Formats: sequence, structure tokens, C-alpha cells
Amino acid sequence: MTLRAIRTTTALCTALLLTAPLASCQQPPPGRGFIPRHEEPAPADREIATLLDRHHITETVTTDLNTYLDLPHRIEVATRSCAGEGSGYDPDTRRIELCYDDLTEDRRLFEQAGDTPADEPVTAVARETLYHEAGHALIDTLGLPTPDDRAEEDAADRFAQLMLLRDGRPDGEQTLLTAARAYDLAAAAHPEP
Repeated sequence: MTLRAIRTTTALCTALLLTAPLASCQQPPPGRGFIPRHEEPAPADREIATLLDRHHITETVTTDLNTYLDLPHRIEVATRSCAGEGSGYDPDTRRIELCYDDLTEDRRLFEQAGDTPADEPVTAVARETLYHEAGHALIDTLGLPTPDDRAEEDAADRFAQLMLLRDGRPDGEQTLLTAARAYDLAAAAHPEP
């Protein structure tokens, strides 16, 4: 990791820690903060959409982020069918998209690996993905310098780790291990870069 990447990661984590006492236990003013939104899923993605809804994944993560962060504007956190586009953060629209079809694929991979039912691993991957994409949103919102895409990815990964492991949360480590396993399963299933 380069010195610049370390500085970006440090700035991101410092921003989180410095705003925590200020924003703690407060909801963001209207029109600010992370706002959850669910789009109608494609028929193939209905089961995953129902799973996320049943466990309140998007609402839990956005509430958690809003408890720790006071953003100057709104960032929409949408769950939707993406037709293969992939989950991500779009700085032009200030929108995080968690794709049902990505999670449907993760479920298939977990089940092929013997995790049946795969509800728990899929919800863990969804949580880690949302925190990771929130890291990208913060880098954009705070105007943090990133020397290259790899440095930004590393900083977003570390932000997700911080959010999942803070306060000694027992499920955070397992969530990170499950997300890493999902990456391994995907890499094995799709060996191309």
C-alpha cells in the first residue's frame, strides 16, 4: 500500500471517528444522510429482495451510517435489479446501488459450496457491500484524494472493516470472513480477471 493510499484510508477513518460524537443518536436532517430506497425486483430476484426486506438490511445499514456520520447532502441507497451492471456507487447521482442479481449469484455460489440455506451468508455479503460502497461515497463527499482506483478500493474496504468491527461487534468478524469467502467463490467460478 502506498503512502497516499494510507493517508486516504486514515482520512476516511478519521472523518468517521470525528463525526461520531456529533452525529451520535441523531437522524440526519431531511434531505441529508443515507436514504434507503427499494426498487421492484425482476422476477428472478424476488427471493433475494424478500430476504433483504425481511432482515431490514438496507434500513439497518443506513441507520447505522447516519448514526455515525453527518453528511452535507443526501446519498440514496437503492436496492434493485441491475441486469448485470454490478453493485456500486455513482458520484454523479450520489447513489449507492446494491444489485439483487449480484446477491442472487452469491446465493447460487454459496449453495453450490454446501451452504444451504444461504440466507445468512447472503445477508452478510449485502451488509459488507453496503458499507464498502458507503466508503466510496465518503471519499467522494469529503473530496479525499486517491492516487488510483486500487487505493480507493483499499480505503473503501477498510471503511467497511471499521464499520463492521467497531465496538467489538461479534458478528462483524464473521461478516467480513463471509464476504471474503464470497470473493473466493466468485473468483473460482469466474477465473478471468
